[in-house]
Amino acid sequence: MAKVDFTLQVIYNKKLQPSHVFSGEIGEAHHAAVRVAARHWATPTFKDADIVVANGYPLDTQASHAQAWIAVR
Repeated sequence: MAKVDFTLQVIYNKKLQPSHVFSGEIGEAHHAAVRVAARHWATPTFKDADIVVANGYPLDTQASHAQAWIAVR
């Protein structure tokens, strides 16, 4: 109903300071931000790795948040 057609995308550096800002049409701004973020934050991938170390920060706390809501019920 709101017909949102504008977005503001912000990329932060390691010190949580804004380093890049993209605005405009939702799809175009998002894709531009993803291209910059991938250049700065993506890590190389390897095929057939024996060991994988993964980090889900900041989403690693989602399970504990869900448990807290379950406990309320």
